Amino acid sequence: MFQDQQNIADQMTQERLLVMAVGLKAMVSEAQVRQVYEEKYKQRGAQVHLCAIKMDVLPGATEAQQEEIKRKAETVIKEVRDGATFPEVAKKYSLTETDVGFVSENDLDPKLVQFLGRLSPKEVAPIMTPQGIQLIQLLERRSGQARPYEEVAPEIRRVLTQQEMEKQFSVWVKTLRENAHIKIML
Repeated sequence: MFQDQQNIADQMTQERLLVMAVGLKAMVSEAQVRQVYEEKYKQRGAQVHLCAIKMDVLPGATEAQQEEIKRKAETVIKEVRDGATFPEVAKKYSLTETDVGFVSENDLDPKLVQFLGRLSPKEVAPIMTPQGIQLIQLLERRSGQARPYEEVAPEIRRVLTQQEMEKQFSVWVKTLRENAHIKIML
């Protein structure tokens, strides 16, 4: 417990030092914010919110072991269709459920996008991979409309400022090291 408190205190001290040392030098222009918006936010297509359960088949698994994984996947799918939630079923069968979050369809393989297009929200479907089976649940779809610039500009500015402050801090520390004079007295 004490170690966690010390880590938090150290992190807060480091952040204060960062702001004091380079805070004024880390300026982000409106043009930089606008450029990031144009590159990353404006051209967003439709998005899908996905959850996944990965069921690996170990290399060298017997036919019986592979069949057992398939039966387990079918059981999970049936329970979700009958009303159980994805996390509940994953916990029940000691599987790891991953909430992938919203992903732009532009970032996915076209075959996967086509596959997901056939699913309705909350539906689960299996995907066979070389490593085993992945159960994918489509939670939600969002249209491809971009968020307005005014809405995302503060978020973009905050991220860019943090990145600039970290860069300026590295330069500042390097300068301090180069200018340090160490005298060893024995």
